[in-house]
Amino acid sequence: MRTISRGGRELPPWTDVGTKLREGFVLSVVLFIWGLPASILSSISFPVNCVGSSCTYHPSVLAPLGGLYSLLLAFLTAAIWSQYLEGGFASAFDFRAIFRRAGLYPGMTVMVWLMAIVAGIIGALGVIVVVIGLFFTLPYAFAVIANLYGQFSQRTQRAATAV
Repeated sequence: MRTISRGGRELPPWTDVGTKLREGFVLSVVLFIWGLPASILSSISFPVNCVGSSCTYHPSVLAPLGGLYSLLLAFLTAAIWSQYLEGGFASAFDFRAIFRRAGLYPGMTVMVWLMAIVAGIIGALGVIVVVIGLFFTLPYAFAVIANLYGQFSQRTQRAATAV
């Protein structure tokens, strides 16, 4: 993603793998933190009917809000990645810059979101069909998603720096 956002067209070299793994782990933590509200809202449930050791649970009225937040988060993911790669952990929580990036070209943001979903589905299908996805379709899907997010980052750079 970083190479594409800087105008490159080739895959990055496999040097300094430890740094890349650390950055990927921190990005995972960032996305985990962003996803916590959806998880909390969606998982709240109350026992409705308990008979013996078996209980029936009913989701709370807040569960739909968790779903809506998940959709918003999916819409903002490219902007969050862009902010993180350009400014680090703290920038991934710069709400104004993230919403400016996502809102600069809303049509492009939706297309990146939808194309990332399609790439993920294709990658998952490769795992299901003959398990070849572990070696071919999943890495390809991740490369496609990184390329999409890199192009998004490049095109929305001016929105992130606007005051």
